[in-house]
Amino acid sequence: MDREYQNYLHSVSIFADLNDEEIAKIAEICEEREALRDDVLFVEHTEGDELFIILEGEVTIQLELTSEEDA
Repeated sequence: MDREYQNYLHSVSIFADLNDEEIAKIAEICEEREALRDDVLFVEHTEGDELFIILEGEVTIQLELTSEEDA
């Protein structure tokens, strides 16, 4: 599966400048997860330690907007 991840990662623009060794290291730690409709992957303003790459489907990102009076 690592080789499959490597091939895919090469096509992702944020990884375009990485060499094969760097891509291989990222591929080693990749894990595929399935998310269902309405699953929350992360919450705004919380510290994250994951990077999500959408292989299939789509996501919706919702941000909490505050007015200048609230700031």
